[in-house]
Amino acid sequence: MIRVAAGQTVSRVVTVAGAGSLSNETFTAYALDQQARPLKATVAITDAGGREITITVAATDWNSGNGGFGRLEVMMDDDEAKSQVHAERIRITPGLSVRRTLPFAYA
Repeated sequence: MIRVAAGQTVSRVVTVAGAGSLSNETFTAYALDQQARPLKATVAITDAGGREITITVAATDWNSGNGGFGRLEVMMDDDEAKSQVHAERIRITPGLSVRRTLPFAYA
């Protein structure tokens, strides 16, 4: 489990189990916020020989600044089968709310 603040950019490096380098595999990342709403998550191969991928959720993709628990998951498709290569619970501490606007303006 990792700990992040709501509204913070999340970047997580994960080593995919298996042998050989990552060459024909495609990855799809899924993330849920503290209210089980989907967040836009991306995944990129950062070291094909070392079988490392990086999962990222941008700060602007958070739905609220509340605390709670979320989830990260990565699926791999290697042209033969789809499999889950990473799943992790996220502890989200209260942070900045990115998509909310104040009902008043400061003068």
